[in-house]
Amino acid sequence: MILPGSYANGFAPRDGRPLYPSLWKGCAGAWAPCLGPTGLTLRDWSGYGNHGTLTNMDAASDWVPSNGRYALDFDRTNDYVVVAPSSLFDFSGNASFSLSCWFCNRVATGIQTMLNRGTVGSSQRDFILYTAFISASAFRVEFQNSNGSVFPTIVTGNLNLDTWYHVAATKGPGGEAAIWINGTKQVTGTLTTLVSSLNTRSVVAGATFDLPGIQYHSGQLLDDVRIYNRVLSDNEIRLL
Repeated sequence: MILPGSYANGFAPRDGRPLYPSLWKGCAGAWAPCLGPTGLTLRDWSGYGNHGTLTNMDAASDWVPSNGRYALDFDRTNDYVVVAPSSLFDFSGNASFSLSCWFCNRVATGIQTMLNRGTVGSSQRDFILYTAFISASAFRVEFQNSNGSVFPTIVTGNLNLDTWYHVAATKGPGGEAAIWINGTKQVTGTLTTLVSSLNTRSVVAGATFDLPGIQYHSGQLLDDVRIYNRVLSDNEIRLL
């Protein structure tokens, strides 16, 4: 049985007050398939109206049951969700931001993009957050850009197929960055981002388009995707 749009995870209160209020501070976008199918529009629950558009996807079959809720199913062929450019998404050189996502890898091969923002065909991106298959027992998780700054890679043998994981990536004003998996900080380093126009690049979930002639499409389930215009604390990431 699929639960109705449950807000127990903090998307809305039952008594008029937010659950975990700090998780809404600086939240520029919050996309939650778990709250139930909404056709070809993935609603933004942050209050800013940065809704996503399901592209090359089927509203009847790509909202799939998972653990008693819903998730978006990407087919690894041409599926993706695009969010129009917004001045709220500031990934310029000295900006602070955080990315958060629940993902479930269903294929043990290739690159599985969770979030990306780049210019189509230009080989320039502000960021990409993805997993990549290495061997039968190892995946890597990377958070990087295309400005000569590649974040340290996490190599892990603990990412099992058909299993849900939470990943978060943060970048501070000085380039200090980190990746968390399931609330535990895995790696830290430095990541500089491209100084891009705030209103020219879309955010894409489930695919990468910035490399000329190359498109990476995910074979993942995705849920509870969030973008913050600040660095989340360790405790806030654990709450997510």
